[in-house]
Amino acid sequence: MLRVLQIVIAPQVQQTGQPIGVTGPERRAANLAPYWREYGIEPIVCYPQRGNLRKRFVGAGLKVVDFEIGSKLNLPAITRIATLALKHSVQLIHTQGPPSLDMLACLGGSYAGVPVVVTRPVMIEDQVTYSPTLRRLYSLVDRTTTLRLVRRVIAVSNKGYQHLRDYCGIEERRLQRIYNGINLCRFEVRQHNENRGETNRSPVVIGMVAQLFPPKSWPDFIDVIARLRDQGHNVLGLIVGEGELRKVLEADVANQGLHANIEFTGFLEDVAKAYQRMDLLLFTTRREGLSVAVIEALASGLPIVATDVGGIHEQVDEGRNGHIVQVGDLDLMIQHCARLIRDPARRAAMGFASRTIAVERFSEHRMLEEYVSSYHDAATGRW
Repeated sequence: MLRVLQIVIAPQVQQTGQPIGVTGPERRAANLAPYWREYGIEPIVCYPQRGNLRKRFVGAGLKVVDFEIGSKLNLPAITRIATLALKHSVQLIHTQGPPSLDMLACLGGSYAGVPVVVTRPVMIEDQVTYSPTLRRLYSLVDRTTTLRLVRRVIAVSNKGYQHLRDYCGIEERRLQRIYNGINLCRFEVRQHNENRGETNRSPVVIGMVAQLFPPKSWPDFIDVIARLRDQGHNVLGLIVGEGELRKVLEADVANQGLHANIEFTGFLEDVAKAYQRMDLLLFTTRREGLSVAVIEALASGLPIVATDVGGIHEQVDEGRNGHIVQVGDLDLMIQHCARLIRDPARRAAMGFASRTIAVERFSEHRMLEEYVSSYHDAATGRW
């Protein structure tokens, strides 16, 4: 068995006391937890005790260590990572960002003499919550420290791979692209109902699954639902997730009189049930790697309207299973959504194409095999 220290973060607790959500890398790590031993991998998972997905790691029978990254400059974490690596005799350390965690892990791994693999879902240059000056500073530190120390860097999309190669200067022998994947059997194809959206019938359900924090552009999602309602469409916006913006978004819904048109589900352990309620996914994010939520929507047979960020072009084939729009282009989002509301046959055809894309590109089995191969190559020094 190859022993790997997997470091997984959870969203920080806000001073408002608002419940935390989950991140994409967090969900990806939890999804893979039950299968590693079948592939000869023994993970030791570093994850906060407060995290929403802790019981999934524990339930998979994995060793789970309470671990918090804290601030970006949490230098004592370097020693703790090194200590944990030596204590558990691991042969590899794997992190999935943020870049500050990757840096701490690389320094800790160097101290312990253990190679490090990082999965980089989102580039520092795409961190919309940072000022341009901070982005340049963090990027410089990343390129001159973390990305020089790491044994292997995994991108989750072709776009990310090209950025890491061309901008960050990582040699291709240390760089790999592994698409995110999910267990497709957990998601049933949505049966599209032609009666949805008609007068006095059930509304067309437009959903989004994401952490409730600024980069996801939730106000855009709410505005699209409001304008569709104002145009006379019978719609329900389904907000699936939890996070720091919950109270702000609820106030926005109240101010626009959208109580009958917006539903907050909060964090859901079984998110597949939420997709079964949806007729289409509207993904308004300003920042993304390769979205796990979009893959889940693909597997559920949903048409998708999404912003042109990260690896969206590798998940949505324009006109085949959905539409891609520029960030903030609400008029075009509304146009595409309205057409899908009026045309259930188009929703069904695009949904069928979505499931086909999920099967062809985003299976969990394929992702697991590629990670296992990458782990062994990195641990043994093969490139």
